[in-house]
Amino acid sequence: MISFRDRLRSHPADRLRYAAAKAALARHRWPSMQDDAEAKTGTNNAILAAAEADNPGSEQEPLPGPLAGGSQATFAPRVT
Repeated sequence: MISFRDRLRSHPADRLRYAAAKAALARHRWPSMQDDAEAKTGTNNAILAAAEADNPGSEQEPLPGPLAGGSQATFAPRVT
């Protein structure tokens, strides 16, 4: 994900594309956060592909942590 961040920092067109996609998707009411995340997949993958094309093989290995091994985080609504 570092290459994604760096790509957005160094390429204004991609940063605007990402911001526009997020703004458009924010107007929707999603059943879950996962649905919102999946809706951004196309834009995110295109930016990641461009970052990888600029720096082949530069993506770092994922850091070990609670989500290592492919498990996914789940989010529960905040109850106040």
